[in-house]
Amino acid sequence: MIERLQIMSGDFAESIKAMPNESVGLLFKALWAYAMDEDFEEIVRSDPRVETLFPVIKNHIDRNEEYRKTKAESGRRGGKAGGAPIGNTNASKSNQIKANQSKSKQNKPPCPCPCPSPNPINKKTYGVRENVLLTDEEHQKVIEAGLTDLIDELSLYIDSKGAKYKSHYSTILAWARRREKESKPKNKEYQFQQMPKRTDYDIEALEKKLIKNL
Repeated sequence: MIERLQIMSGDFAESIKAMPNESVGLLFKALWAYAMDEDFEEIVRSDPRVETLFPVIKNHIDRNEEYRKTKAESGRRGGKAGGAPIGNTNASKSNQIKANQSKSKQNKPPCPCPCPSPNPINKKTYGVRENVLLTDEEHQKVIEAGLTDLIDELSLYIDSKGAKYKSHYSTILAWARRREKESKPKNKEYQFQQMPKRTDYDIEALEKKLIKNL
């Protein structure tokens, strides 16, 4: 069907531009034969470049056509379910807007290949299990702070517990602060023992004064 060629996008423009004119002609001749349900295999086999690119474009066209048919069938089922009551102009306008939106989505082909979400922050993996994510700047700060052992500790913890953290760098800093806090003595008696002894008074004078007051 001619519709097969109508939904072909420009995703293959660069590949087609790189082909010789003769190969381009054979490629479109094969695509036309496929659209008209005619034999195209002999044309495809006649040129190695066409034989390489044709299956990719054909698969793209088939998936787009299937997508368009599915959306069209969904729209027809929605129409059979019933429309707005007679005289309801607001509902009529709403249905018209939805119809236009549906038509716009049908004409827009899906992405021909999986498009990974962009990663604005370039992080590298560290640790014994290579599962701690840090930027170069964060890794350098950890080294300067002498906290590289916490990278391996966090790596093993994530691997054993399956824990997930929003920021591995912030987790390392939090662990370092907790370790510093726990290392400080908490025994009050020990703290008093560490106080410097006073030398600004006379022990013998104090003893004499104490005996005199008894």
